[in-house]
Amino acid sequence: MFAIAWQYLVGRAVAADITDRSRPEWPPHPDRIFQALVAAWGERGRHAEERAALEWLEGAGRPLVSTPEVDDVDPDAPKVFVPANDVKGGRCGAYGDAQLKSLHSLRLHKPRKFPSTVVGDGVCALIWPDADCGTHRHALERLAHAVTYIGHSSALVRAWLEDEPPTPRWRPAHSQAAEVVQLRVAEPGRLAVLCRDYADGGPAWRRPSPGPWQAYELASRTRTHCATTSGRLVVLRRCGGAVPTLGQTLVLTAALRSAISGHAIGHARELLSGHSANGEPLDIPHVAYVPLAFVGAEHADGHLLGLGVLLPRGASSGDELAIHAALARSFDAETDTIELPLPDGRTCALAIEDRDLPPVALRSTTWARPSRTFATATPIVLDRQAPRRHRDRDQFAVDAIVRACKLVDLAIAPREVRVTDSPFLRGAPHAAAFPALPTKHGGGRRHVHVWLRFDEAVRGPLLLGAGRYRGYGLLVPVRDEVNS
Repeated sequence: MFAIAWQYLVGRAVAADITDRSRPEWPPHPDRIFQALVAAWGERGRHAEERAALEWLEGAGRPLVSTPEVDDVDPDAPKVFVPANDVKGGRCGAYGDAQLKSLHSLRLHKPRKFPSTVVGDGVCALIWPDADCGTHRHALERLAHAVTYIGHSSALVRAWLEDEPPTPRWRPAHSQAAEVVQLRVAEPGRLAVLCRDYADGGPAWRRPSPGPWQAYELASRTRTHCATTSGRLVVLRRCGGAVPTLGQTLVLTAALRSAISGHAIGHARELLSGHSANGEPLDIPHVAYVPLAFVGAEHADGHLLGLGVLLPRGASSGDELAIHAALARSFDAETDTIELPLPDGRTCALAIEDRDLPPVALRSTTWARPSRTFATATPIVLDRQAPRRHRDRDQFAVDAIVRACKLVDLAIAPREVRVTDSPFLRGAPHAAAFPALPTKHGGGRRHVHVWLRFDEAVRGPLLLGAGRYRGYGLLVPVRDEVNS
């Protein structure tokens, strides 16, 4: 057994979730600890022996994660105002208006949030139960002792190698239905990537890629269920151009799919387009494109704040990296945006959502959190049309929704299903406001808004029905029961 343990000296872990920077990251991602060890290696002089130890560690496999019990994480960190970055002086030491703003009395202060988790004096650990560090032990011990913080620089820690670590709380998920959280992990080659991206802090410095992700589940039996659509959500915010509505979902998702898949190669192109090389539809889960709209709030009006690229659950790290690479190539080099054309000649510009406090609809947790109750933001397209003389068309729709849950590998059926043409969520348009999803035979299929209730928690994002890869059938986790 081999384990790295650490303790937060101030009783608080300060780190932001990279998919939603307004929320704290918990549990801590194994890759974050690996990056702290790499930083310690760089500060200590980059000794060859310690580099070899880090290369062994990145290939040691996915660790178990031990964390102390914490109360429900509060996402509402207080807003504070911090000084803006220093600016460089002009030529010959001259200072202009911009430089004068560096003076204390004139310096700009910008709002920031520092989300954190109160952990007390408990011990955290990464545990490799079948690993033996052998000759690398002393080097890893020196690196652990040199780690001063994990996450934000205010999250001071002490770290060490532990022969008797605490009981693991999280383990790599082996059952797809038991997935509860996605954590970033290190794998062979991660050290080389970090060295390349940080580039000694020189002009070639760039923010390193997030690295591969691994599904983790609670070491004890969990009751959270997942569909094939509950993968990672890449959020793109609208940053210019037209302000579309949910009724334009099909046009926008088709344009985004075309923009990204056109820059992909090999299997990534198939996953992004949803079609094999010979043009046939894929029979495996692939990337879905979803509208992220202002719905479910008091003043919601259904306008789109952005779009999401939803990766299929269970995608390999290689496929995820290839998809991210295609997404990066689809951005304009000068504006760093993706321009989507609209039928009326206008365009809608998208950019990566990287703000510290994005709107609620542009937070991945809004769509991905576990819930027992869901309601549609966009209507579900039934997989088939009810017979003309069917006695109960609504019951036919309910049966179709239950089948749709099975098609996305949900291990639990909804206890209650309500269907209607009118939306359950404020701001969502009537089902008739959405253009019909085209079919091979030119016929139409019924669109319905749906309210679902499960006996056990289901983790989003959840998309159901025939149009789920194109933005239809998007459900929102809701806390309170919505009455029809």
